Amino acid sequence: MMNRARYVAIFAAVLAMSSALARAQGAPQKSSGQSPQRNTAQAAASKTNRAQTTKAPAKSTAAKKAEAARRQKELAEMLIAQEKQAWEEEKNQNADFFRKVMTDQFVAAEPDGKRYTKAEVLPLIPTVRMTSFELTDFQVIRAGRDAAVLTYRATVRAPAEGKETSTSVLATTVWVRRGTVWKMTFHQKTLAPEKP
Repeated sequence: MMNRARYVAIFAAVLAMSSALARAQGAPQKSSGQSPQRNTAQAAASKTNRAQTTKAPAKSTAAKKAEAARRQKELAEMLIAQEKQAWEEEKNQNADFFRKVMTDQFVAAEPDGKRYTKAEVLPLIPTVRMTSFELTDFQVIRAGRDAAVLTYRATVRAPAEGKETSTSVLATTVWVRRGTVWKMTFHQKTLAPEKP
């Protein structure tokens, strides 16, 4: 058996070690060498960085919306210009223009209730009698990446039985993109009452 003196010595050593551990756990942590002011500044900077990171997606979304609006405006201006040119070419009886700008699947629905294919429309272009036209109330609706719907009001003046007549229609044209070129694939007119 262990003698009493050796037992007392081991017990005293254990108590000393326990006391040291207790003091170590209860003591404040050593400073990293940075002042409280510096720690506060770093915390503020970290908070600012987190706030900026949080706001970044909002700015990105706003930028994307602005870019989409710009592209929509450019597309609308381009299609409206092409639609106006189509009416001018029709007035000038230029069938070659429509041969190029229409898709092979082009279909037209006219106010007389008849439907015309591209092959049926082209021979009719040289027979058009139109003295003037006015296009207003344009609206362009994007229908996917490569298609758009253009609606507007057209007032057409043409000679009939020795006098000039005026007819108003609500028109719709569907434009589709073929490569880098936009072409007409559908056109429809509905008779509209004259504006007061």
